[in-house]
Amino acid sequence: MKPSIFSAAILLASLLLFVPVQAQEFKMKWGDVPLEDLRMTTFEADTNAHAVILGELGEVEVDVRGRVMYNYHIRVKLLSEAAYDDWGTFYIRYWDGDYPERISKVQGNTFVLDDRGKVVRHKLDKKQIFKEKVTDDVRQVQFTMPALQPGAVVEYRYTMSTENPVLLPDWDFQHAEPTLWSEYRATLSQHFGYVQVHSVPYFSVQEEQEAIGPEGNSTEYRWAIKNMPALREEPYITTLDDYKAKIEFQLSKYVVPGYPPQTYMSTWKELAQELRESAGFGVAMKGNKRVRTLTEEVTAGITDPHEKLSAIHNYVRSTITWDGKYRFFADNKMDNVIKDGTGSNAEQTMLLIAMLRSAGIEAYPVLLSTRGNGAITRLYPLLSQFNYVVTKANVNGKEYMLDCTEPLAPSDLLPMRALNGSGWLISETTDQWVPLRSSEKYVQLVRMEGSLDEFGRLEGQLTASSDGYGALALRSILDETSEDDIVREELLDELDGMEVSGVQIENRDNIEQPLSVSAALSLEGFAQQAGDYLYVNPHALSRVEENPLRLEERTFPVDLGFPYDIVYSVQIKLPEGYEVQETLPDTRMVLPEKGGVFQRSTQVSDGQLVMQTRFVLSKAKYTPKMYKNLREMYDRVVAAEAEQIVLMRGSNE
Repeated sequence: MKPSIFSAAILLASLLLFVPVQAQEFKMKWGDVPLEDLRMTTFEADTNAHAVILGELGEVEVDVRGRVMYNYHIRVKLLSEAAYDDWGTFYIRYWDGDYPERISKVQGNTFVLDDRGKVVRHKLDKKQIFKEKVTDDVRQVQFTMPALQPGAVVEYRYTMSTENPVLLPDWDFQHAEPTLWSEYRATLSQHFGYVQVHSVPYFSVQEEQEAIGPEGNSTEYRWAIKNMPALREEPYITTLDDYKAKIEFQLSKYVVPGYPPQTYMSTWKELAQELRESAGFGVAMKGNKRVRTLTEEVTAGITDPHEKLSAIHNYVRSTITWDGKYRFFADNKMDNVIKDGTGSNAEQTMLLIAMLRSAGIEAYPVLLSTRGNGAITRLYPLLSQFNYVVTKANVNGKEYMLDCTEPLAPSDLLPMRALNGSGWLISETTDQWVPLRSSEKYVQLVRMEGSLDEFGRLEGQLTASSDGYGALALRSILDETSEDDIVREELLDELDGMEVSGVQIENRDNIEQPLSVSAALSLEGFAQQAGDYLYVNPHALSRVEENPLRLEERTFPVDLGFPYDIVYSVQIKLPEGYEVQETLPDTRMVLPEKGGVFQRSTQVSDGQLVMQTRFVLSKAKYTPKMYKNLREMYDRVVAAEAEQIVLMRGSNE
């Protein structure tokens, strides 16, 4: 779908691989659909496709007065009903604030073949085109194409105009379905300078022609790509927008002949100074008498700097409730935040920094873009890229990254949303880029001790310990999930016949310590009985059943956010009279570049089965070059954890 056309964010994505073709013209005449497009029933190049974008054309012009005229036309082949939501109903969002955008000339067609193979066109009724309010400054045009059916071809077009040259539409060459041709043309007056950011290594067509038009004062650009593959949601990703093939624009200057250029883009140094002087940022962090008095009360009797940091951090995150707003700039004064006991993440952070500094602790704000907001590019200094702020503190030579939005998170554990590359730290005199990472991992240890009877029933005691992000994940759902379900669904794979009782949870509120869970467990059918044989899968309680990495190749990183360390251990007393016929081999798989390890050891002696596995993913992010090895390891783990131990009743029975 066409993205928001007033987006000001500039993102850089990883390179996408495709085969270029020589420059050529692509024509798509309104209302004229080739018969072969209507006869298409499948798309062999992508058998998972529900639709195919046959052609997408955009053309924009910025004249000497800064007026923008934009024309858009798209044609889509529907292969199944699953395409109706995304490619049968369309939304055109536009800016309706100062210097608004205007949408006009919205038209649509649906083409189908009747029983005789004749082309039938159904026009979009203007009465079915609706305008809706999204926010105070954003509106959208919505419509659903008529006569939708598998095999149909739909197309629509519209015109957008505005007198604001800042609102130059960006262009996506890639969507969740394959695109046969995508082309964007721009005619830009030389009075306006735009920064262009491409996220593709090269185009099928890339042309530039200067000094065109009646006055010879414009430059014409053309970009096009043929046969662009689909980009679909995959696990372990920030946002797909980071990896799309696209081109984006940012107005950088305006030139009037005979006058100095007017700059629209500052430097990082200039932006940092503006923030230092602003009331909602630099001034807010200075604190005041009330903040200093509050700091003295919170740290009374504490002399150790680290303990002071913990006390202040605990106070802010437990006393000032996060209102759910994402900000890097405080809207309210600190006195009001303290009085109301609520605030945005920025207001929490500004209060935290002011209190830490009042206590003599070095602390600075770090601006960032959350994972869902997209990646930051350092090439162009734009505050619009940021939507969040955290604190970096230094105590006794150790650095801490602090956030106050998660009252159940221990110190130095940033929320997942904030783990997105790097952030921009601003001190009193300098600014610099710092990595956004936590010293914590996702740690989970699950241990099962029990006995197995001759009918395959398992009785035993489960103990589990979760730390870091593993503990945060469990603590976050304790109030809304029953204790039994914590064991069944979060620590184990719930199986038919599983009974859980006597659940006990330790360190529920002591968030600086690991969360411990214990319970009694009874499970019918843990082992499968077949005559004199019992088939036992000791992984059954906690097993990787399928590979989460579905693509054979991946052109963007696997971004876990943080490392994982998961240990699973079982000690099972086997039923009397049974002997082991087949056991599990000891296994060790290692990823290159110290990327991780899976290992399993199994012992059977004195009627006891003892098995332990450890699965470690030691990197927070795996590059596309590492993807093949990571995916292969998952395949091997899935296969290893499907293996069974075979027990046979002894001859003396």
